[in-house]
Amino acid sequence: GRAVAADASPEDVFAAVAWAVQLCVMTLDVDVVVVGGGMTSSEEPFLLGLNEALAKNEATSPMLAATGLAHRVRLAPLDLPLGSLGAVLAARDRGS
Repeated sequence: GRAVAADASPEDVFAAVAWAVQLCVMTLDVDVVVVGGGMTSSEEPFLLGLNEALAKNEATSPMLAATGLAHRVRLAPLDLPLGSLGAVLAARDRGS
């Protein structure tokens, strides 16, 4: 949420999140991309907008279409502190 400019249009936000989802799928080969934070507080409209942006990307490339990007996106529960959990998991993996 904080990384998105206050004056960014919804289409730009969805395009940026779609790009991040695409990047995770294409470079890390993940099965599921979990999106969370303040931007997802309006769950259904957010997921709808994100899926539209992903479909737009898929329409430009048969390779992207084959990945099924939209089917790999899940929304994290609103009360789940993803940043804190990620930091703990990263520290654990580094043996700290």
